[in-house]
Amino acid sequence: MKADLKQALESADIENVILDFRQNPGGPFTFVTDGVLPAVLDHDAGLMNGAFFPNNEYSKDFCENIIYSAGLKIKKSGDRYHSENDFTVKGEAAKSYNIYALTNHNTISSGDIFAYIAKQEGIHIIGQNTGGSGLSGNPLESYLPNSKLQFVFECGISDVFPEDGYAGVSPDHFVKDNWETYLKRQELLSENDTDDIMSYENRQKWDPYLLKALELIDTK
Repeated sequence: MKADLKQALESADIENVILDFRQNPGGPFTFVTDGVLPAVLDHDAGLMNGAFFPNNEYSKDFCENIIYSAGLKIKKSGDRYHSENDFTVKGEAAKSYNIYALTNHNTISSGDIFAYIAKQEGIHIIGQNTGGSGLSGNPLESYLPNSKLQFVFECGISDVFPEDGYAGVSPDHFVKDNWETYLKRQELLSENDTDDIMSYENRQKWDPYLLKALELIDTK
């Protein structure tokens, strides 16, 4: 993926890059550190991050199975676990790009890690607060025994103070979907009867996130 993205950017000879991380629930963090970011950054970036987890049945399963299987370092010290995550990025881009990233509440896990690194690198983040779960590990779900009320919580606390892995990353430019967005999208669907509503051309007619990015590019 990195090689294909680098080649596409260099062939296009462009100055501005828009990365859409909306509806990105995550996956291996190497997708970000070894794939996307090295292709668009011309310098090294990233961070070393760890998280503390209490010694209970939830943390034990998460740390000894999920984190360990992902190839991350995990150790137990006293009454808690500690993970060590290397989110280093080796920039390989041929030049410096103006980068804009689109995020929303479904930008989670490795998507959240991307947003954190992007923000510290000065990349414009457009949209909504990310869903978190990148710096502190995956969220856990549990239920109250009688009401069956579901609640979600983080089982770890990030080393990177004051960042909160559960709170996510806030945007530089807040944008959200609205009723007008929905109506415009439905209008295009009814007029064209096409599945191509998600194309770049059609998105310029209804997508407020993309329109904000284009506005920032035009006024730069």
